Amino acid sequence: MAAVHGFRLKNGDHELEKILTDMSGKEKSDFIREALSFYIRYADKINKIDEISSGIREILSKLNDMSVVSLTSVIKEPGIKDVDDKAEKMLKESIQELLNL
Repeated sequence: MAAVHGFRLKNGDHELEKILTDMSGKEKSDFIREALSFYIRYADKINKIDEISSGIREILSKLNDMSVVSLTSVIKEPGIKDVDDKAEKMLKESIQELLNL
């Protein structure tokens, strides 16, 4: 027979309580087992994604700082600024989309 494990919710576990309250005993058991299995399988990947997103945020911050400096310190030819602005905007939007995954 499989081992039985139990746990108690803490005062701050409102989200868990909300999710588990409407489930039957078997549904709770299945949900908790699947959630733990998911965490065990993907914890390293989730942590890696978190590290990557932190790095992307740093890059975005540096890009913002650089764009302010470059726009104030460099005189560009007419028309090139528009291309640079569009490219920078596309890059920022792409990075933001990655962060929102």
